[in-house]
Amino acid sequence: MEHATDPKHLATITTLNERGSRALSLQFTLISNVFLVIVPTALGFVGSLAPLFIAVNVWGSLSVRSFLIVLGTSVGVTVCSIAIWATRFPEWPMNQWLDQRLRNRCRKRFQSSPDHSMKFWIDSAPMCEYVRREAMQATLFPKLETASDIALIRIHADGITMEGDRARYSFPAASILGTTIETIRPAGCFHKLHYVHVFVRTEQGTDEFPISLRDCGWGRLSAKKRRVDAEQLAERINQIATGSEYELSDPDYARRAQTSPTNSINPYAVAASLSPARP
Repeated sequence: MEHATDPKHLATITTLNERGSRALSLQFTLISNVFLVIVPTALGFVGSLAPLFIAVNVWGSLSVRSFLIVLGTSVGVTVCSIAIWATRFPEWPMNQWLDQRLRNRCRKRFQSSPDHSMKFWIDSAPMCEYVRREAMQATLFPKLETASDIALIRIHADGITMEGDRARYSFPAASILGTTIETIRPAGCFHKLHYVHVFVRTEQGTDEFPISLRDCGWGRLSAKKRRVDAEQLAERINQIATGSEYELSDPDYARRAQTSPTNSINPYAVAASLSPARP
């Protein structure tokens, strides 16, 4: 037996050294985190006080009972709104902006390139984030950004191509061993994230690439629906993965399979030492 070492069976990562700001830049990360703080704060103040302000301007002075009813109702609605926002996918608005930044960056990348074969799927390919295993571990304080890279992912019969912000990822079908799905709740968050762990064979050995869809549609923000989307992504990858077929190969198998039946050993034959002597 021997391990298959053909280069076409190996995944490759090519670092992209480009000028200009990256889509997932420090500036974007800071703005995104400020947004995540401002939104619930604004919902709290505006949602609680705006109905009371409107009621006073419409009906004039309120009795203590009316005041408490309006205030209690507005606070209850505000708390429910914040809970729904926090447990769904609060990064969604900023991810829409990030999605456009990455696609624009990829379009510019291929404008001056002689290879135009990848332009056609830039507009339709879903965006995902690649997060290293150590970045997924729980920490005492939330991280500004856990993603090591973001990329547009295309799954085809020959494998997976990911055009990233920092690198280009090429996973031939023969390098993909399979996938698993893991659900985690990041530190400081109330919502869950679903990661598809893609196991591939590289020059350094077997490696895993946890990826998660980041450009969810408006109607796919709940944890349950995003889990379904992750399962569908994993299924698509598993359908084209053939890496496990090349884990071990036997170069003599074909020759031995063609051996003449008369020369084959009969596993049911009686040992020669036990056979009766012929006259």
